[in-house]
Amino acid sequence: MNRRWYYLGPILIAASIPFHQTLLIVIGLLVLVVIGTTDIWYTYCLRQLHYQRKFSEQRVLFGEEVTLSLTVENAKLLPLPWLEVEDTIPRALTMAGQQLRVSVIGDTAILDNLF
Repeated sequence: MNRRWYYLGPILIAASIPFHQTLLIVIGLLVLVVIGTTDIWYTYCLRQLHYQRKFSEQRVLFGEEVTLSLTVENAKLLPLPWLEVEDTIPRALTMAGQQLRVSVIGDTAILDNLF
């Protein structure tokens, strides 16, 4: 986040004092709260976030179907409103009911997941 935004709140508060403008004080405090909150989220949102992929079987033969289970655990108090995960998988691996994006990396595809 650009640190120059942190100066806006105190400037608004300092400018409101000589003119006795309470609205500018409220706006300056609101700017500080919003910028502080987004900075906290930006810093801590992905900490203690655990992502696990698990297949239902360890070994399969060609043509057999397995279930892929995806688990996300947020082990902190800070909530995440949403999480988008991109998994790179071999292009030859087909996913029933899922659309895969073509990747530019070799013979792979991208599986998009939104939690």
